[in-house]
Formats: sequence, structure tokens, C-alpha cells
Amino acid sequence: MKKKPGGRLLSNIKEHLINSEIYHAYYKLPIREDLVFVESRNGKDFAGNILRLAVEINERYGGRYKICTAAVPGCMDHIRQILSCCGLGNVQICEYDSKQHIQMLETAAYLINDTTFPFRYVKRDGQIYLNTWHGTPYKKMGNDKHEGRHLIDNIQRNLMQADYLLFPSRYCEVRMTEAHCIQDMYPGTVLEEGYPRNTVFFDPEAAARVKEAYHLEGKRVYVYMPTFREQSSPQQDGRPGTDLSEIMRETDDQLNEDEILFVKLHPLAATQIDLSSYSHIRQFPEDIEPYEFLTACTCLVTDYSSVFYDFANSGRKIVRFIYDEDDYSSSRGLYDQPVAIPYPAVSSVSDLIGELRSGIDYDDRDFLACYCTYDNAAATEKIVRHIFEKAGTCREHRIYTEKERVLVYSGDLAGEPLKGFLSSIQNEPEDGTDYYICFSRVALRRKSNAGNLGNLPVGLPVYGINGKLFLTLPEYLAKRSSGSGKSANRKKEQYLRREFRRSFLNTDFSKFIYLSGDNSSITEVMQCAGVEIITR
Repeated sequence: MKKKPGGRLLSNIKEHLINSEIYHAYYKLPIREDLVFVESRNGKDFAGNILRLAVEINERYGGRYKICTAAVPGCMDHIRQILSCCGLGNVQICEYDSKQHIQMLETAAYLINDTTFPFRYVKRDGQIYLNTWHGTPYKKMGNDKHEGRHLIDNIQRNLMQADYLLFPSRYCEVRMTEAHCIQDMYPGTVLEEGYPRNTVFFDPEAAARVKEAYHLEGKRVYVYMPTFREQSSPQQDGRPGTDLSEIMRETDDQLNEDEILFVKLHPLAATQIDLSSYSHIRQFPEDIEPYEFLTACTCLVTDYSSVFYDFANSGRKIVRFIYDEDDYSSSRGLYDQPVAIPYPAVSSVSDLIGELRSGIDYDDRDFLACYCTYDNAAATEKIVRHIFEKAGTCREHRIYTEKERVLVYSGDLAGEPLKGFLSSIQNEPEDGTDYYICFSRVALRRKSNAGNLGNLPVGLPVYGINGKLFLTLPEYLAKRSSGSGKSANRKKEQYLRREFRRSFLNTDFSKFIYLSGDNSSITEVMQCAGVEIITR
């Protein structure tokens, strides 16, 4: 079906009108010192670190701060339920990526996220941003992934613009910063502090509280939290395939009356199976924060999910059900572990049942020291006081290193220009300069460039950008105009400076080398920021 004449223009105008309202907040509205914006999993949840921090802020400061969040429409009711159960009924909820969402982002003095804020958000001077992320990496991430390295852009941008990054261990810090190519470029502060969501594992009364609430006294409670798999694989060599129905049926048949297995699946996997048909298997409850419920767990069963790093703090048993480890590792990629994972690994349901009923026969002290280094009962309180009161309650350090950094733009990753440049720097003497290969998500989305992803070099740091200008309507009209009057030039300079801040806020590239990509705007952005331009 052909688009109506002028349809694209009307769509652009609508988008630029939205941007006009958003950036009105950026330029004109004051930062509200009483506003705290918190966000979990891109508006799909309100759990983990975000929930614990929100509860602490609310209880510690009462009405001094107004807390708000964003939710995607399909998760709005679930998030409201969680907030209500946790005494956070006063938290304001807006629709994710709406005008209200971004306006709140642009005016809140305090920002807390466990993933990323939307592309259109531009951090302002005076805002304090804490990014906690949401787990210790076991699956490869960012620039380390087998596939999808070009999707690094918004994660990288959010980590770079955060004033504080929170990591529960040195291992987690190194993995996250190296995978996202910021290990010596991040200018903010790294907090050496435990994850707020893990504090519940240090609460000696939590298990009894949960068991009473869910009538689980006298039961052996198991929880299965598998990683989402893109597609099922067939059964082979006596091992189960990834058909959840078959795994659940076989497990249910072998469980006893005093045993209950709660299953928490990825939302996409949950639609493929009806857990209500089993006798000893139940859906993981949705009206409680997941880690709170895990305190009642006798044994956690998982595979490649980072949850086992966190649950290790409980001292309860962990079993890894990894019947497809070779296939999963080769397709997704798993990190080598500096300290071996001590938890028993099984590949059949019968072996799994045997481990569920046996005691702990492993020593995980070295594991806890390496991966749960900073976790402690008071982490949430210390983080909140450190940021909101500047109380100095957390240990911290910086990782920034002074050196020359050069941004090499190959927006479409076209082969010859990029290969030629890489060949040229191989012949240059080592002078300590870091070259970051910059690419555009928009450019790589074009069908003609789809095959160029393989040109992204291994071994060099990368810097991803969205590649799209987010313009207000007056800026858009000024850009389309052929005129060069004072008003048009002023608007152009305005959006170029804002776009540099949006994409490169806390970077210090001394030079910009343009190789390819059919994007003159990026050169203008860098020129406006005073970066030396080199065209090859």
C-alpha cells in the first residue's frame, strides 16, 4: 500500500512537535530539586535495585521528594500492583517514551535507572544520575557479543552520562566497562557498594514472612528461573530439548507432595505454556518483588541467568540446569569466570530432582568473594545517603585515564574506507592514542548496509550513535530552509550543540575522522563542539 502524498512530511511534523514540547522542558523549565525519576527495565517492571531504592527514599525522606516512573502500557497494571504492595502508592506513573516521560526526565534533579533512558533524553547540568544496571554479566554483552555489537549505542551513552555507576564487585565493573568500551573514558564515579536488591538476602525474617503470606509452611520450595531462548532445540543424547512443556511434565511427574516448583519465565516464553495444568508446579507470583519471594526458596534452579550471582548471598542451594550449554554458549557467548562456578550442573530432569533433594556439598566462599564482594545488608541505605545527603557512606573510585581519543566515523561500516583506515593505523608507531570506531544505528538499518556489520573490527573500541537528529519543529524548518539568516543560524547552532550533548555528553574526543556514512550532520555536530575534523 502506497503512502499518501505528504504522509511522511506530516509524520515528521508530528514528531518535531513532540520534540518541541520535550526540549522546551530542557531549555525553559527549572530542574526540580524535589523530583526523583526512577525507571526499571525500560518501563517494563518496577523491581530489583529500583524498587529497593524507591522504598528507601520514600521511607527515609517522606514527602520531601516526589517519586515518579514510566511504564509501557502493557505493564502499567503490574507496576501499579507492585507499588501498592510496597507502600509506594504515591509514586506517579506516566507512559513510557511519552512527552510527559521525557519532560520529567528533563526536570528531575535525581535520576535512577537499571537499564537505559530513551534516545531523546538529554542530560542537563545539575541533574544527578545513578545507573545501577541489573545484574552481573555472565552472557557476553556490548562489544563482546557474538552478534548485535551495533546495538551498544544507547547503553554506552547512558553509562557515560551517569554521575554514578554501581557495581557489586570488581569483576562486574571490569566486565561492564570493558564490554561497553568505557573502561578508561568514563568520567564519573564508580560506587563500590552492594546491589540494593540483594539486601533482602541478609534479612533473617524474610523467608518466614514470605512463607506465611503464601501458605508455604512445611513445603520444600524450589524456583526455576531459566534464560529466554529464541527457539527450541530437539532432544539429543538423552538430554531434554528446550521444549518447556516436556521439561515441566517430566519434572512434575517426579516431584513429591511436599515439594513445589515455582517457575518464572520470560514473558515471551510464558505465553507458550500453561503451568496451571501441573500438580506440583506453579506460576511465580507477580504480586511480590522477585527477590523477596526467593528468600523462601530452598533451592534455586537456573542456567545462564545472572540471578545465581545474587542468590548466592542467601546461602541456599543453587543448581544449574544447563542441558544445552554448548549450543547456547556458541550462539550467545558466555564469559570465562576468574573463579569457577561451584554450583552443581545437571543436564537431565532425573539428575535435577536428585540435586533438589540433596544437601549442599560445595564451597562457594571464593565465589562470593569474587562476584558478591560488596553485597551487604545496609547497601540500600548507604547508597541513598551517599547520593542524597552526600554523607560519604559508600566507597568510591574513578577509572578515567588522561589520553588522546580519536573518533573515527564509519556510519555505514562500508568496507573499503574502513579497511583502508585500519590498515593505515597498523603501520603507525604506537603513541597511546585510542581510536574509537563510530557507527550509526540508522545507517546500519538500511537494507543496503545490512551486510556491513561484519566489517566492525574486533579488538578496537567502538562508539555507537543513533544517527538521527531529534529536532524541534522550528529547528526542523530551519534545517529545511535554504536561508542563512541569524534566526536560522541560531536554531541550527542550538540543535547541533544539543545533539552533541545528547550523543557525546561526557566524552573528550580530540579529533573526528570522517570515513563514510552519508551523514553531513554528524560532521556539523562535531564542528560545532570544537572537535578537529579530518576527512579521508
